[in-house]
Amino acid sequence: MHKPVMVNEIVKLTEPKKDSIIIDATFGFGGHSKAFYEIIENGLIIGFEKNEMTYEIVKKMFKNYSRILIYNVGYENMAEIIEKLGFFNKVDIVIFDLGLSSFLIERSGLGFSYKRNEILDMRFSQKEGKPLYQLLETLTQKEIERILKNYGDIKNPYRISQTIIDNKPIKTTKDLVNILKKITPRNKLDKTLKKVFQAFRIYVNDEIENIKKGILNAYKCLKVGGRIAVLSYHSIEDRVIKSFYRSPLFIPLLKKPLKPSDEEIIINPRARSAKLRILIKK
Repeated sequence: MHKPVMVNEIVKLTEPKKDSIIIDATFGFGGHSKAFYEIIENGLIIGFEKNEMTYEIVKKMFKNYSRILIYNVGYENMAEIIEKLGFFNKVDIVIFDLGLSSFLIERSGLGFSYKRNEILDMRFSQKEGKPLYQLLETLTQKEIERILKNYGDIKNPYRISQTIIDNKPIKTTKDLVNILKKITPRNKLDKTLKKVFQAFRIYVNDEIENIKKGILNAYKCLKVGGRIAVLSYHSIEDRVIKSFYRSPLFIPLLKKPLKPSDEEIIINPRARSAKLRILIKK
C-alpha cells in the first residue's frame, strides 16, 4: 500500500485545530487524511480522488469515518463541490500530494510503469480523454518531440520522437520499451524510460494545467490565512508551485522547500525526490 510522505512535517506546518476543515485534494489511500483525522475532533476532511478504481476501494475503507467525505473528482474540479457544501472561503488546510500512487504503478493495469507489460492508457480517470496508444496514432513527430522536451526534460528528443513515429502502432508498454531499447545505451535506458513515461503521463492527463487549476481552486476554498501543503516529485511540478511564490494570492511559508529526512527515505524510498512547499492565502 502507498506510504504517505512527510506526514509529520505537513501536520506541523499546517497547524490543524480541533475544528479544522481540511481538503485532501489527492486522497489516494488516505494516509495524510488519517493523520489529520486523529487531530480534528469537530472538524471535517473532504477528499478528492480522480482514479475510479482507487475511489471504489477507499470508499469502502473509510465508510465508518464519520468526518471524512470522499468524492470521485479531480482537484481541478473540486471548487464546485466545495461551493455546494457551503465551504467557500472557510477551509483551513488543503493538501496536494502530486506523486503517483503505488497502486496506480503496480496494480492498476493502466500502463504507468515501464516494468510491466500493460496497455498504454495512462489516464488517471477512464471517464476523461483518450488513452495514450490512441493519441500516439495522431501525434506528429514535432508534437511528440515537444512533449518529451517540455514534460520529460529530455535534452535531445528528436531521435526518440522520430523512432516512435517510425514504429507505430504502439499499443503496450512493452512495445514502447522495446522501441527505446533499440536507440538507447544500456547504461542510460532506465533513466530514459522514466523520463519518457513521465512525459507522456503528464501530457495525457494535462497535469501542469490541472495543477495550476487545483491551486487556484484551493485559493477559492481557503479562508484568509489558510494553508496549502504541496508535495512535488520532479522539477516540472516544482516550478509550477514555485511560480505561485510571486503571486499576489499567497505568501510562501518556507523560502526553500523542505525535504524528507534520511530516516524516512530509508523506510520509504519513493519519498527520496519529494519537496514540500507551503502557501498561505493572503
